Amino acid sequence: MVISGITLIKQRKKAATSKTLKLNERKLHQVMAPIASLPLVVSAVTGVFYRLGKAWFGLSSDQVGFLLKIHQGSYLGPTLRPVYVLLVGASLIAMLITGIQMSGIIRKRRSPTLENS
Repeated sequence: MVISGITLIKQRKKAATSKTLKLNERKLHQVMAPIASLPLVVSAVTGVFYRLGKAWFGLSSDQVGFLLKIHQGSYLGPTLRPVYVLLVGASLIAMLITGIQMSGIIRKRRSPTLENS
């Protein structure tokens, strides 16, 4: 994600001159990126450190359990935890979709037009 983000920043100057991207996708991505990045980074880092702590460092579940609680959003309580999980998942999907659309990986192909001579 970081590499694709940096690539998009470099391509932004080129895209500024051409209006091939929809403004709505770019604005949605720009607004969501700062909001979604914190929960996504926290979830990714705590999930990775939880697994590394158990597998590589031989720590018990009690020693790294706090990482799992942070990763799963358990600290928010039983009411807000499902909301947190859904928001993190939805923001990840939204960022992925808008990022792919802006990157140009999936481009609409123009149908060949018939010219009458």
